[in-house]
Amino acid sequence: MKQEDCEKLHEDNPDLNAYPLSAQTMLISTTCWMGAYNTGEAYWIAKRQAPYSLRFVTDEANEYGEGVLTAFQKGRGIADCIAYQTWTWDGKDFVLSSVSTSGMCREFVPGGAWDFPTLVSEVRPAR
Repeated sequence: MKQEDCEKLHEDNPDLNAYPLSAQTMLISTTCWMGAYNTGEAYWIAKRQAPYSLRFVTDEANEYGEGVLTAFQKGRGIADCIAYQTWTWDGKDFVLSSVSTSGMCREFVPGGAWDFPTLVSEVRPAR
């Protein structure tokens, strides 16, 4: 999905949230899209003062906390298969830090029976 495709952003009075990242920057978010059982928030890094210079991060995450954006998406409504991604703040940008899936939807257990990471990383502070 592209930033321009963020449906909810183009509605009247979108609900925007702001989170401090540093003395100079903040994270801005708004609900971007909604599906049958998944949602996606759009996130931008912005300067705290004009000109704000927005930098798009993702429209797939659905939670932010303690410097980490998280995307948790169900493959089906019963959540027997999931996809999971994180982006970690390194002091300058959000870096894709993990990607995993539970594999095929097989009705074993909620969240899936397995965890198949395709990206695992350690994010160090930017210099």
